[in-house]
Amino acid sequence: MRGLRESIEEIKKRLNDKNKGRFLKYFIPSLFEFLSMFENCKYNYQFLLNISKWNLEHKKLTQSVSCLLESILTMLTEIYGIEGIPESKEIARMMINKRILTENYQELKRLNDTYLKIREIRNLIAHSDMYSEIDITNFEDRIRNLIIEVENLLNSSEIQELPTKLDLDKLFEYVSEDGDDINMKRILKAIIIIELGKIFNLRSYDLKYIEKLIRRKALTSRYSLLDTLGDIYYKLNSKRFKLNKDEVVGLYNRCKEILSSKDITQITLWISIEEILSL
Repeated sequence: MRGLRESIEEIKKRLNDKNKGRFLKYFIPSLFEFLSMFENCKYNYQFLLNISKWNLEHKKLTQSVSCLLESILTMLTEIYGIEGIPESKEIARMMINKRILTENYQELKRLNDTYLKIREIRNLIAHSDMYSEIDITNFEDRIRNLIIEVENLLNSSEIQELPTKLDLDKLFEYVSEDGDDINMKRILKAIIIIELGKIFNLRSYDLKYIEKLIRRKALTSRYSLLDTLGDIYYKLNSKRFKLNKDEVVGLYNRCKEILSSKDITQITLWISIEEILSL
């Protein structure tokens, strides 16, 4: 998504070139009109909402609802600062579908209700081999109303402030209580990457470099605490280790102990930010 946004910015720069081709100049107003939709998009989920609107305007109903579904998941990854982490969408999807969470957090219940309504429309469209103009109009109206609903919901302070009520540690507790060892491992991996990212002062979408770092034994072995985190991450990530709930909880406690220690900040003496960003 970040790459797509950067591509749009590059296109805008090229369109501003006064030396335009003989025929290209006739298409430029339409291109500028399309690109103007994204000028005020600060976040990727807002970008997806606008793409959903554009697809709806051009009768691309399947693409419109797909972008709408994606905007909800993307918003959760962005407000939790995990968009640069592997399996971030799986964590977001779990958050709006897990009953123990939707029963305890009205914000997630609202997201779940809206998500299910969008998915229902997507399935109806997918299974409609041939539908009349009346059906198309009905779909368009429903999607249009859902876009408004999603936009209001995602931009609300209630949703935007969700991480202050349900942080990743509390999320881990709920998922642990539910006995979901797969998502326990996903959340713990996210916690490791985020906390190490803070030490290196990395932006959330650059956390992919921390994930690469933690998997490089040649680098993690330079510092014992980082090496321990690397070993834990490997166990969480490998199918060779059949970890049960209690074992994952044990690894979580060990990680929190390491990440909360003052010594972990010494990692920057052994590994430079330049090395990380070159991975």
